[in-house]
Amino acid sequence: MLISEKLKQYISSSKFVCDSNIIITDLENVALIELLDKDSTQITTNKLLSNDILSIIKNWNSFNLTKSELFCIMNYNCIKLFENDTNNYSAQMIFPLFNKNKLLGLIILFRTNNNYVVTSLKPANSLVHFTNEILNEEN
Repeated sequence: MLISEKLKQYISSSKFVCDSNIIITDLENVALIELLDKDSTQITTNKLLSNDILSIIKNWNSFNLTKSELFCIMNYNCIKLFENDTNNYSAQMIFPLFNKNKLLGLIILFRTNNNYVVTSLKPANSLVHFTNEILNEEN
């Protein structure tokens, strides 16, 4: 997946709007990371995704659903995001990224403090919508 400068800038500013750390993945690796607090987690690009995330990708690839019907929100019972992940997450939101109807990867928002509430979904949905638009323009 091509991560353009335009997308990097958009994601960088969106972390503040969403009050979240943001990861973009392809189908196997971490492709882009934007952290609110760089000391809170140990994540680098090109890390292999965890089995839990790979399972989500496999399941979402098998569903015949529209893009907007797919998302996952977790508070407290969070999953590991990449192999050998030692971070402690308090909340996660996971959304698919599509090019037309093909799954390209995921956008993962997470926090290491505080939970997500219902209103957290609105800026996250906007982030996903515009990220998909940028990806579809450039890929």
